[in-house]
Amino acid sequence: MPLESAFNRKGIPIYPWYISDLVATKEFAKISGGLTIKKVVFFLADGVSNIYYDRHSTDAIGARLLERINRDKKFYRLVASQIYYYGDQLIDFCTDLKKIQPEHLSDSQLLKIAAAYEKKLGALRAWGWVPPILDGVFRPFLSDLVMAELKDFLRRKGMSDKVAEFYSLLSSSEKKSEVQVETLARLRLLVKIKDGRKGEAALSAIRRQEAVRFADKFPKAAKQMKRHLDRFGWLTYAYAGPAMSFDYLIGALAADMRSGDLASQIKAINDHFRIVKKEKAVLSARLKLPVRLAYLFRVSSELMFIKDYRKGIYQKSYLAMDKIIAEIARRLGLSLTETKQLVLAEMKDALLNKQYGRYRSLAKKRVAKCAYIVSAGRIKVLEGRSVDKLISKIKKESGAKKQLPPGAQELKGSIAYAGLVRGRVRIVLTKDDVPKFKSGEILVSSATNPDLISAMKRAAAFITDTGGIICHAAIVARELKKPCVIGTKIATSVLRDGDLVEVDANQGIVRILNK
Repeated sequence: MPLESAFNRKGIPIYPWYISDLVATKEFAKISGGLTIKKVVFFLADGVSNIYYDRHSTDAIGARLLERINRDKKFYRLVASQIYYYGDQLIDFCTDLKKIQPEHLSDSQLLKIAAAYEKKLGALRAWGWVPPILDGVFRPFLSDLVMAELKDFLRRKGMSDKVAEFYSLLSSSEKKSEVQVETLARLRLLVKIKDGRKGEAALSAIRRQEAVRFADKFPKAAKQMKRHLDRFGWLTYAYAGPAMSFDYLIGALAADMRSGDLASQIKAINDHFRIVKKEKAVLSARLKLPVRLAYLFRVSSELMFIKDYRKGIYQKSYLAMDKIIAEIARRLGLSLTETKQLVLAEMKDALLNKQYGRYRSLAKKRVAKCAYIVSAGRIKVLEGRSVDKLISKIKKESGAKKQLPPGAQELKGSIAYAGLVRGRVRIVLTKDDVPKFKSGEILVSSATNPDLISAMKRAAAFITDTGGIICHAAIVARELKKPCVIGTKIATSVLRDGDLVEVDANQGIVRILNK
């Protein structure tokens, strides 16, 4: 059973990530025609969480899903509708959590809420698996199909040199991503602050990023900013938090002010989506795009949006559940971070059977190093020497796959947005890496998330290990019109900070010029 690295990120805890893997190895069979991922291995070491999936079964699911996309024109709409349905249910559940005072609940009541959350998150996670497996865990099935058919179509029309350009446009989403929605809200927030009492003084304080005593000096502006944080705090949460802070928001607002006239920025974002929609329609008509190819681009566009949408729902739910897990942590005598290294069954055993000492010890060990194996919907968590043996075995089996062949100086991936740039590499795995990022550098990540957006705006181009036409990096690349090569598999393993590279997103190639 060949295991292959899917991605790695700093600081992903066991809880609630493991719920996704339980679903992938069992419940997902109801959606994929009986197929599941046979085995998942997660390990945390040196602050980095690594996720490995059985390659054969994952690819088998991707091929099955692609076959259904080809055969059943309604399937992608079913996927979207189910994600919206279960997403709405989870959001309603999280909204109800705001009314709860967990410190007043019994142990059993807390655990009942956690169990209900696991069930609701699992239902969304099951349908949420469709987009990434279809296009990006290991093979970008959908991207490869769309690109192959577009290449063939343009070759027959004598326009092979236009593949990258037309692909970049036709695969762009016409809907605003969560990041763009928040950016617009932030710009409008600045306009409101400017128009309010003490508006110019408040903007001057924001420009200087004076967070201390800001609320005392400008209570109305601070209240408006608090509402923004309540609405969008989840956006930077990623997998382990924390939520967007007041300091972070002031920094983002200051950056917006440095970027030019607020009204012009708002207009540029809105115009982008209006223009994309118009240009896609004009190009499709001019090319007389075949019905099948138009359908495949429509599927890509819808799944691109829904993949980003469901990730936002996950993050909103993680943040909402923190108050429940924090109370469990208090009762166990652990920190929130430590408690998230336990699965729900262990939290239950610790609370109901008074096994405090045992799980305190386990949780504290797991913060430094731990692992789990999931198969057929069952999880086994490891600590100590068994983790070292597992990591050693996995690295030995997969290490060669993370290197370039001798003498090779090129990484190959997929085109997300066309263009050609040169620049110095900067590895950015989490928001902790964002402050060191310099304008004009090439952002390299295993997979981007909304918490990296401030660095992405300053980047000359993006390179990722994973992803296909509908991944987050591809979405942002099209919105910001920056060259992007995705799905290289080995970029974060091969490249190092400071390497000079050429990102040829017209060909889907990254050339290493100087290490």
